Amino acid sequence: MNDIKVMFIDDEINILKSLERNLIHEPYQRFFANSGAEALEMMDKDSAHVVVTDMRMPGMDGLTFLNKIKEKYPETVRMVLSGQSDTQQILGSINAGEVYRYITKPISETIEFHATIRQAIQYYMLRRDRQNLIEQLSQRNQELEESMARVHLLEGLLPICANCKNVRDDKGYWQQIEHYVSSHSEAVFTHGICPDCVALLYPEYCQSRSLKPNKK
Repeated sequence: MNDIKVMFIDDEINILKSLERNLIHEPYQRFFANSGAEALEMMDKDSAHVVVTDMRMPGMDGLTFLNKIKEKYPETVRMVLSGQSDTQQILGSINAGEVYRYITKPISETIEFHATIRQAIQYYMLRRDRQNLIEQLSQRNQELEESMARVHLLEGLLPICANCKNVRDDKGYWQQIEHYVSSHSEAVFTHGICPDCVALLYPEYCQSRSLKPNKK
């Protein structure tokens, strides 16, 4: 969690100082901005993973700031720290997917406040890990498709020795056809001897049994 960055935005300096004191022992990195414009400048330099903003600020209000964050940094978790009078507007933003959670101020329960911020961090990390997993699966699927394409090409263009019947793999090595097919498919070989080879290798046995080679 030490690499996670959380930014707090409020136009009241005293609130920012209070937040800084309140969060001094938390394990994540903390940044503080006095306005939405200042926060956007800081995000452009080093984007935060979680932002917590006041709603009523001069110039750029909290909702406008959050919409800009959603557009430019969609992976950032967005939260609101504001008074009770903004509840209806914030609930609408939560339902629209613009805000992850709402924290009322003044903060009365420090432990609950800390837990809420950590929950937002966990939410960000879960989404990040899920996206990483999706990308890894996509890459592996692509590699598998490329491997299957190479196998299919070898099946169509498989060099085989006219004398010993060994085959050449894609790395240029010659090997027994049984080994090659087994390593490129689910086929399992079992050994026997055909009638033609029996006649060639064991003619006395064939004569005693009146066996004849296959006719081609």
